[in-house]
Amino acid sequence: MKHALPLLALLPALFLAAPLAAYDGAPPPPQLPEPVHSGEELEPEVTIVDHPEGRAYEYRANGHLYMVKIQPRVGKPYYEIDMDGDGELDTRLDDLRNSAVPQWVLMRF
Repeated sequence: MKHALPLLALLPALFLAAPLAAYDGAPPPPQLPEPVHSGEELEPEVTIVDHPEGRAYEYRANGHLYMVKIQPRVGKPYYEIDMDGDGELDTRLDDLRNSAVPQWVLMRF
């Protein structure tokens, strides 16, 4: 019993040292691969068109119109987006389920 008490006192230290010994032999993480670079720019082509009611910004990628930002002279700007990818903004007046809803920017971060 005399020798059991010091061994019981060292028991918690052994439990704490066991996980540290497992991390010593871990291999280093592999090197990250280089990012892929292409020669093509990813920024859209923006055309600004002035109207008496305001200004329109037409966004094109690879020659296809995909979004228009409309900045009226009075009021907040809103967006119209090409939902089909056909280059024409979709406006459905008689079909409320699939209508193109103006999308306002509420916050920018």
